Amino acid sequence: MQPSNEARARGRAASTSSSFTTMSSSISSCGDVGRLDLLLNIESLCTLFQDVAPTEEPMSTQQPDLLRIQYSKDFDRVMGLYRTLRGTFSGAFRAAPSARWFLLTAFVLRQCHSHYTAWKDRRDVVLDSARLLGSTRESLLAEMGGSDEFHGGNNIRCGELTPILESWLPLEANLKGPTGSFSVWRAVRWEFQAVEDFNLRNHKNFQVWHHRKELLLEALARTESPSHTSLLASMELFNRYLIQHHNICFADIDERAICGEVFKIDHKNYHVWLHRSWFVHTFPFLIQPPSWPALLGDYTTMTDQAGKSTEPLRAFVVQEMWEEECQGPPIPPCGLKDELDYTATLIRDDCLNNSAWCHRFYLFDRDLIRASLQTCSLQSLEDVDTVLRHLCLDEMHYALQWCVYEPCNESSFVHARGIATIYQAAALRLYLSSNATGAYNYLADKVSISSMAPLPSHYMCLKEKVPWDVFLGTFSLVQQQLCVLRDDVTSHAEELRRSVSAGDEATLLESFLCRSQYLLDNVHQVYAARYHLLFVLLEQLWCCYFTDAERDQVNETLPPKKYAEGDEAAAEAITKQPLDNCVRYFLEHEVQAMGLARRLVVEDAIRSKYWKHEINLVMHRDYSWH
Repeated sequence: MQPSNEARARGRAASTSSSFTTMSSSISSCGDVGRLDLLLNIESLCTLFQDVAPTEEPMSTQQPDLLRIQYSKDFDRVMGLYRTLRGTFSGAFRAAPSARWFLLTAFVLRQCHSHYTAWKDRRDVVLDSARLLGSTRESLLAEMGGSDEFHGGNNIRCGELTPILESWLPLEANLKGPTGSFSVWRAVRWEFQAVEDFNLRNHKNFQVWHHRKELLLEALARTESPSHTSLLASMELFNRYLIQHHNICFADIDERAICGEVFKIDHKNYHVWLHRSWFVHTFPFLIQPPSWPALLGDYTTMTDQAGKSTEPLRAFVVQEMWEEECQGPPIPPCGLKDELDYTATLIRDDCLNNSAWCHRFYLFDRDLIRASLQTCSLQSLEDVDTVLRHLCLDEMHYALQWCVYEPCNESSFVHARGIATIYQAAALRLYLSSNATGAYNYLADKVSISSMAPLPSHYMCLKEKVPWDVFLGTFSLVQQQLCVLRDDVTSHAEELRRSVSAGDEATLLESFLCRSQYLLDNVHQVYAARYHLLFVLLEQLWCCYFTDAERDQVNETLPPKKYAEGDEAAAEAITKQPLDNCVRYFLEHEVQAMGLARRLVVEDAIRSKYWKHEINLVMHRDYSWH
């Protein structure tokens, strides 16, 4: 299964454009930027501040010879007004309301969109009911009521001010809820709409997203509810609350929409992915996992349709038409399904989108598997293990299909390995919890076993608690993945290597239409994936399962110096000695890992130092957990 030229060229174009998007292309992609252009009319702004003298940037007395930056005239005028007025109006509690000050913050941010203090000053106004109600268009007219210059001195300037005020100052009606009182949610909605073009135009800037996040957090903190959590239990409940008390709906403050707009420009934007992830986890109904009855019913339906099988795991089958059928594995309808489907859509558009892969993995691990483990107390452990294995197997197969489709893409390999280790940890914890004699709750752990440093004692010497066949069974997905990588993905990678190495000019041109030179140089990725998967297995055995007796037996059977004689000599030493099953299994896979690492020293020459370190680590069994 190889991608068509059209599909690969489309994916490569998407990947390249996201990495090298220029400011001009970003601007042209974000639609109407007239609202921001209004803030370039500094002359009209100055008609509102004729009674204010700008303050020049202070010189540093400690470094008088320091070269001063020559800013533009407009920048100096706007920042000069800001310096003059900030001592009077800046601050969350002591400042008086002023429509002119609120408007000035927008002009300051237009000149310097990374100005944290200006963003903070603006938030202080938006979140203070008295200050914001005193910063409306009506308030400005009252504030400037006695100004001859404003009313009759320059009709042209006043005419130019009108669209600025309409865009950057709210009406009182924009801020009041159904009861006529100030509504913080309506204020947040108005501000979101006002600064939206800042986000679309400066989407790589941290401050523009931090501003939106802080506004939402404060609005949530002020939400009037005897049980704050109950409102966030479902979209329906929260939407009803917003409509009844604030006359807006959830769609008005749904940040997924603006994140989606930015992803059309740059679908790998780190700041926007962080913002989206934060948003969906702040409103938990957006990532609500399926209930256990739904999971059990879905599994029963699928197994009935597929028929009974004697195989412990459903076999992996390469889908030749994956380009058209590449939707993620189904789970019962829920908020989490919608978010997972969204990541699958982005991955379909560009399978090299590592940001989408990372977001998907985080959702699957934290919000599906771990959440399901922590709510399974009423289910039989056998049913829980069966359902989790089914979910992880489907997700692993999804990633492996992408590995076959594009064998040079590291993201899909990492995802597949991560899913296999998620199931291994879940299955192990389920068994330990069913046989636990102490008070420790294994299912309550919120991090992976490999992330625990130092490793807790209850995860050590598991040979004394877990039979070998049970422990090996927790690695069922790892073992199947090793077979798929060896039998299916490696053959596709080698086929690609041969076609590029032996191809004529036309073949090479066709290859470059489908893949970048970086991808063509990354054909060894499948061997690295196999090594890392073996390393996961070896590390778990050495640190978690073995006791000192097994470790001593390993070192006696195959001391590090034996590897100097070659992999064949090491393999022969294993076959000649009677060994425990777990020790033999460990050593056989260690030899495989060593062979792959040695191969990668040559094939992945740019990282040869890394692979030499891995060889030394495996040879001396220097695993960090122990």
